[in-house]
Amino acid sequence: MDGLKATRYQGTLEAAFARGQMAQGAGMLIGTVAGGAIAQATNLGVPYALRAVALVLTFLVALIWMRDVGFEPKAGRFRPGSDAGRAPRFDPPWACAILQCAG
Repeated sequence: MDGLKATRYQGTLEAAFARGQMAQGAGMLIGTVAGGAIAQATNLGVPYALRAVALVLTFLVALIWMRDVGFEPKAGRFRPGSDAGRAPRFDPPWACAILQCAG
């Protein structure tokens, strides 16, 4: 959302997220069908090897060319874990049954 604000995006957030979901769905469908076709034509290991290569290439592209537009870090000294203490705590309902919480 910071990137959309920084680039002065005029549309709604719902429209931007909807386009992202449509692209993800199309990629999932195309990847599944292509992986099945490649496995059918070769063997079951080839789609996994191709996916590993694609993930490495994606990581390199993101590392080199992607920039975090609109993000401004807080000024001050870097303290690992300082914000983690202010995060809301989540206690799942089954935790007390396992950990035998009091109260």
